[in-house]
Amino acid sequence: MSPIRLGIARGALELRQVLRNRKDLYSYLATPLIFLGVASWRSGGGTPETTQLMLAGGVGSTIFMFGLITVPQFLFGDREDGTLLRLRGIPGAIPAYLTAKTVFVLVNILVSVALLLAGGIWLLGADLPSSTDQWLTLVWVIALGIAAVVPVGAAIGALLPAAREALGLYMMPVTVLMFVSGTFSP
Repeated sequence: MSPIRLGIARGALELRQVLRNRKDLYSYLATPLIFLGVASWRSGGGTPETTQLMLAGGVGSTIFMFGLITVPQFLFGDREDGTLLRLRGIPGAIPAYLTAKTVFVLVNILVSVALLLAGGIWLLGADLPSSTDQWLTLVWVIALGIAAVVPVGAAIGALLPAAREALGLYMMPVTVLMFVSGTFSP
């Protein structure tokens, strides 16, 4: 079996494990749900433009958090428990591992974005893109966001020495950057 096919199979297995574990499922779905709750509370009586901006910020922050927080956490955990070291001894295992993590992160981001869009319509009264051009713009912006932050998250996970040190080194600046960038409010 090729490393790519093996990685896709492993990514699907990891996704099934998340679906079977309520705690993991909650942790991945909590972020968009909490964001929708806060956005619903903050947008009470707001303009449609503010609602659209808040929804776009939710999509951006979801991509940002998965790429710069979740991906490094995977790498920290797998490096500390020896998974990555054991995989180095198996031909094709590292590409399969990276493919599996990519599949896992992409599916989680897409589910979170779909949940945000559906919740934005239902809770916030937001409008979905109305033309094919707007949908294509949404898709390429999401793809560009994923392509921009996931490799950076992987580099952070590979470069920082230990999970305990890494949490202190990168969580605070990443969170501050997300808040001051206008993600949650103009």
